[in-house]
Amino acid sequence: MSVSKFTYKTFQSYNEIKDEIGYLELREYVLKNLNTRGNTLKELKSIHERLPELRKVLSTIESKIEEFSKENDKQYQVLFLKIIKRKSYYQIASEVDYSVRHIQRICTEFKRATKAVA
Repeated sequence: MSVSKFTYKTFQSYNEIKDEIGYLELREYVLKNLNTRGNTLKELKSIHERLPELRKVLSTIESKIEEFSKENDKQYQVLFLKIIKRKSYYQIASEVDYSVRHIQRICTEFKRATKAVA
């Protein structure tokens, strides 16, 4: 994998950014433990530069979504807690004072709507 791939890659979704961060963290771990190739130091340096950028973008997206969810209906807060914070239905129910069944319905409707758009 070339170093330039990290620099010029663009992302279409939140999950792609999360996947890329996971990949880079794993790649960093492997490179630190193998340390056999000549390009290893260059690639590690590139990873060290790219990871903070991606984490900053991810935290910005999460804070904007959280801000939006707090300003709007509880439905958005439910989706924020489920998708971004990855909380269980029971944890969300206690935070937003909805029943678990109602939260499941909100998430199911959201999944249907996103499948219809895609």
